[in-house]
Amino acid sequence: MGGFWCAVGEAHISTIAVHPDWRGRKLGEALLSAMLAHGIALGAVEAVLEVRVSNDVAINLYRKYGFEIVGRRPHYYHDNREDAWLMAVSQMDAAYQARLARLRRALVARVPLVDKVNGAPSAPAP
Repeated sequence: MGGFWCAVGEAHISTIAVHPDWRGRKLGEALLSAMLAHGIALGAVEAVLEVRVSNDVAINLYRKYGFEIVGRRPHYYHDNREDAWLMAVSQMDAAYQARLARLRRALVARVPLVDKVNGAPSAPAP
């Protein structure tokens, strides 16, 4: 599952979760890619998220999609008081959208996706 909201030009990725039995199949990447594309369609010009400082797999995925560490949130997670990295894509401009489209095309070539929002096979971002 994935969740995000858009406000004042910002897409805030709040949740990406894949059941342990389904990890390693590019589903988290598919969720991230779709949320970024939908955020852009809704007018977002930047994206932000928090991630556990220990979650190297997620951090690497976010870096692949252009996120950079811009801050640290001490004791962010309630379960164990682990810190979170604040990561952001500061400009989802035409160059970023082209990068996202390339990543989405490569992803769709490997993983058959269906866009449940639009009810069609997933297409690259605009």
